Amino acid sequence: MVITTRPLPGNELKPLEQAGVDIYAIQPFGRVELEEFARAWFRAQNPITAMTSAEAFVRQVRDGRLRELVRNPLLATIAAIAKTLEPNRPLPNSRIDLYGRFMEYLLEDGASRRDTLAELRRSAGGRPERQALVEWLHQRRTEIIEQLAVHRLESESSLFEAASAWATEHHPYLPDGWQDDLRALLAGTGVFVHTEDDIRFRHHSFAEFLAARRRAGEIPADFPDLDEWIKRGVAEGSRAFALFTLVLWGRDRRDLGRVMSALLAGTKPEVLLAGRLLAEGVEVDDALTSAVVDRLVALILSNGVLPDKWDEVEEAGKVLLSMPPYVLTPPILARLRGLRDHPDPAEPIRVECAVVVGALEDPEVAARWLEEFAVEVNPAMLNRSVAALKDLVPDGVERAERLLTRLVAANGQGYAITLVIVSIMVDAGFTDAATALLRDLVRRLRADPATVDGRPLPAGPWAGRVADLPGASVPTWGALAELAGRCGCRDESLWAAAKVFSAEGTTEVEFDRAVSAVLSVSGEEGVPTIMAAVATKPAGYVVRTAETLQQSLQPEAAVQLARNLLEGSYVNTAQFRRVTSVIADCNGGTELLRLAEAGLSVEHRVSLAKALSGTKHVQDAFRLARSAMVDPAVDRWDFKDAIRVIFDPEDASTADEIYAVARAREPQHQAAAAAVLSGTNHEELAQQLIKNLLDHLTDPDLLADLAAGLIRQNSGQAGELEAAVLGGFGHGQDHRQVRVVEALIAVRRLDEATNAARLATLNGLEDQFWFSHFVGAWVRAGGVVRAGEIVRELLSRDLVAGYRMEMAEQLAGAGLLESAVTVWLDVVRHHGEEVAEGLRAASYLVKCGRRDDVVAVLDEVPDRPAARRLRAWVMA
Repeated sequence: MVITTRPLPGNELKPLEQAGVDIYAIQPFGRVELEEFARAWFRAQNPITAMTSAEAFVRQVRDGRLRELVRNPLLATIAAIAKTLEPNRPLPNSRIDLYGRFMEYLLEDGASRRDTLAELRRSAGGRPERQALVEWLHQRRTEIIEQLAVHRLESESSLFEAASAWATEHHPYLPDGWQDDLRALLAGTGVFVHTEDDIRFRHHSFAEFLAARRRAGEIPADFPDLDEWIKRGVAEGSRAFALFTLVLWGRDRRDLGRVMSALLAGTKPEVLLAGRLLAEGVEVDDALTSAVVDRLVALILSNGVLPDKWDEVEEAGKVLLSMPPYVLTPPILARLRGLRDHPDPAEPIRVECAVVVGALEDPEVAARWLEEFAVEVNPAMLNRSVAALKDLVPDGVERAERLLTRLVAANGQGYAITLVIVSIMVDAGFTDAATALLRDLVRRLRADPATVDGRPLPAGPWAGRVADLPGASVPTWGALAELAGRCGCRDESLWAAAKVFSAEGTTEVEFDRAVSAVLSVSGEEGVPTIMAAVATKPAGYVVRTAETLQQSLQPEAAVQLARNLLEGSYVNTAQFRRVTSVIADCNGGTELLRLAEAGLSVEHRVSLAKALSGTKHVQDAFRLARSAMVDPAVDRWDFKDAIRVIFDPEDASTADEIYAVARAREPQHQAAAAAVLSGTNHEELAQQLIKNLLDHLTDPDLLADLAAGLIRQNSGQAGELEAAVLGGFGHGQDHRQVRVVEALIAVRRLDEATNAARLATLNGLEDQFWFSHFVGAWVRAGGVVRAGEIVRELLSRDLVAGYRMEMAEQLAGAGLLESAVTVWLDVVRHHGEEVAEGLRAASYLVKCGRRDDVVAVLDEVPDRPAARRLRAWVMA
């Protein structure tokens, strides 16, 4: 039996895992998976022509812009449906056109080969008024569905109720049985599936596409809300909706160049969005197209030289790969080849250039390059190289596995090397090879005298190279126990976990990894071992273990640990909150109520109220929250949590109660209440509280927090608070104003954010922490337009080299390569006694291909020993 479902939380999957059921998750298609999918799909359509059809399908999607899109199994399926229904019609070459074609099949009777209207007419049973409604609904089915798509993106309430409300509003008379007809109409499209008494979109992306069609038609030609749509486009959760909307808006003879220019004025997030727009096949002039590609290459270079930026470099590379073929011109490809083959650029730059060029020109050449380049065990590089090999060439899976196995052998099978490569193998799906290596590793460790007496796992001088191993900076027994569990090696996992439990000075994180490993391989049988191991540990370990047991569906043990803690140990407020949450999640509301009678502190009463608010004991939660609200000892944070427990936006009496209590309390309580009431139907109460805060010159910390929250809500009440906070620049309040600046950036009020960040940066030059924070905000708000101004103004201040390096790294991280290069060159030229900073700046410049610029600058420096030594290093 095959069960398909959307991803489930780990605690819901746990019973199946413990029962021995194999759990599978759909991964992005690589080359091999796409070919297997195509053969299976077309075999189901017609076994006789299956091989020919599959080969033609794979060839078509691999040769065009669909190459990256069909890695997504849903989009591969949509493309296969299109090829099946219209085998002689070319496939769309962008994601948006794929969705458009698919919606034709679903919403147009001719394209779908269904006669939904005839079926609805039959269901009307010859009643004229019902047949008339059926005709009317059918004519408007696309309008209804698009409206439901907008509703789904803006609300979680019932879709069928929204559809019924629309019909009631737009049709003068609804005969008996009309809701059955409406339900049948919606179900007949194939866009929805039934869920008990409601409906839902078959896939969330269908709602995103259909809502975009609706919204794109509503946006005027001058696009007054462009910043709002850019904000959606750079946020991962709303990116697809924004992209669809922007593309469809531009196709309606609108000036998409205006959108692209606005994006190019920004930093990394906006540039990536511009690239994704190009990938959808939008039409903009050649100059804008070239500018987007240049900025993406600059993003690879500027992020590639910084530490731990592999993910950012890969993201830019993937956007380049998704471009139409005409965008990546021969000069661009030649530049990428040059970066790949030159020894200077940093590893992430060379690897990503190899992947992009290889995918577009000669995958086999790229695969050999990656195999030859991976002579060292750099975990991040290996992860990227393995993923690329699997996708580039037909035998990439086997070659990637051989590469990893060869690297283990070449490095003498060191413990740390083996551990990290096993981790990479497991992530890549090479389970058999990983299991064999893991078992051999544990066999050697058991025979090694250095592993006795609770000593740390022997890692050797190579241990620092495991920095990218998930969750560990060095190889540890906990990491080994967890990895053995992932490989299904029960005995090895339990052996390593026992090392953790018996060691002195084990950290909470390490102990928890061992607990998780024991539960993953032993389930309930491992609980006694865990309980014995944690019995002598401090409260923090016990709290964490109780949480892990609860999440692993061991409620009795979790509650026992929580109860023991509350009865016999001191727990601080944060630990009490976590423990009560464990008990509540284990349906222990009654037990929590017994705690409530024990004369608890106000902090603990609030924790109990929050835990009980999601149970059947909600009235008891209200009682505890109300007692905390009026307690003289309650601080602003617990006060806010308490009022959130009792506040019902639809019940004016709770808003009035909160206002009355807050108005009689200190300013900190009034600020908390204003934050909760703002953005609801009770704005006038919030405004009165804010006015009182301003009238009495309240603590600036309170004003800053409240102002930032209101700005993020786009509340009109933020104005006076914002002015009060920002008016304090130059008076030692930088740590408060940072919250307001970040909020302004979040809502894309960029001019105001730029000016505020500039003042804060210039006034915070004595504190490197705040300097770093504000100069980063200044860069993100000002974008490429203000980057030159930022560099000129700060370099004119004669900052020490460390400050200038911080500025340059913020510029590089934002993808503003040329501005970062200007600062790095300045540090090379003028680093004074900070020799290490001069060397670091020179290193960054060399790694992004600017060795000649460094030499030229050093040649201009007066003859000084430090400059000569630095030049010699650069030329080495």
